Parts: sequence; structure tokens; C-alpha cells
Amino acid sequence: LNFNVQPIENWQLSLGYSNMQSYQRVKSQFDYINEFDISENVDTLSYKQVSHQADFNTSYSYKQGETKNHNWSLSCTYQQMNANDNTVEQQGLNTSYITNGSVSYGVQFIPKSLSLNFLANVSYTDIQSSKNLILGPTVSLSSQFLDKTMNLSVSLSSNVSFLQKIYTQLINNARLSLSYTLKKKHCFAFVTVAQYKVYKKRSNDFLYNASLTYSFTF
Repeated sequence: LNFNVQPIENWQLSLGYSNMQSYQRVKSQFDYINEFDISENVDTLSYKQVSHQADFNTSYSYKQGETKNHNWSLSCTYQQMNANDNTVEQQGLNTSYITNGSVSYGVQFIPKSLSLNFLANVSYTDIQSSKNLILGPTVSLSSQFLDKTMNLSVSLSSNVSFLQKIYTQLINNARLSLSYTLKKKHCFAFVTVAQYKVYKKRSNDFLYNASLTYSFTF
């Protein structure tokens, strides 16, 4: 069941609800925010069966002259799931609940091909009576240079986790992505991630990863 409406010209509103047998991997947005290696979020055979899902999304945008575009958005998803990975033997212990929410503001500086975004996320999970809360902000900047042949993206994020209302860890992320396209066929890309984890009960971790890739389009 889906409901979409546009109350005024620049305001979009959508509601959705489903109650059906389907299989998909349901993740918190922090799984992607805190991703250090691209293989971390590859789907496995440990699926979860979604029985109930409700979605709410709304956005509002407006243009400030010919130089700026502004956009506000709010989204929330609630899911009740049953595990289907043969890891829980007792019926009734395999029901889990996930609530994800986010609010964002973005501004685009049109003449400079520059975008600046601010995002706040919250994720609450109740899995086998284990309650986990994660929340934190993200700020990102992206721009294009050299007749849009070079793309630059930078983001900073921080999120704190609580298990059973007790602080467990703080994760800080810094990401940089730079790509250059030569003659519309050759693409060079550099991506780097720095992650600093502050734990409550053990020593802190600092992780760094960088990759350089080349691709050719026929």
C-alpha cells in the first residue's frame, strides 16, 4: 500500500505499508556510514523475512534565485521481521524490530557545481530483547572541476552506540573520493577512508584504507 501526495509545488509526501512474505537483507544506514571495506555489506545467505514494514518520507525544496537550490528531507522506516537463517531454534525469540530515521538539509551552489549536505541519523533495534541505539551526524561536500571531468567528494561522520542504554562505542569516519575522466574513456579514481573507534572497555582502534583504480570505457 503506497500513498503519494504533493500538497504544494515543492513539497513531496509519501507513506507506505506492506505485510507480505518477502526476503531481503535489512540494514541500518550506519552499516554503510561505518563501512570500512566495500565487502562488509555484501549480502550473504543469512536473510531476514519482512512481515510488516511502514515508511514515511517527505521533502521540500526551493530555489534561491539562479545561484542556490535548497532541500529538506525527513524519512522514517519501521520494520518487524522474523529471522530465517536457522540461528534461532525457539519460536518467538526470532522476532526483531528495526526503526531507522533521518533528517537532512542540502544546498547546491549552481555556478560553482558545489553541494553541501548535513544529515542526522538514528537507528534503534530490538533483536531477541537486545536493545541497541545508534545516532550521529554526517556532513558531506561534493564538487566538480575542469569542465566536470574531475569529481571530488569529502564526508565526515560520527556516531555513538548504546546497548541496553549503556554507552559502548564511538566511531568517527573521514572519507575522500577523487576521480578524473580523460577523453570520456579513461577514468582514474582514488578513494581513502580513515576510521577511529573509541571503545568503552578496550583499547581504541585507528583504521586507514586507500585504493587507486583505473577503468576504460569502450
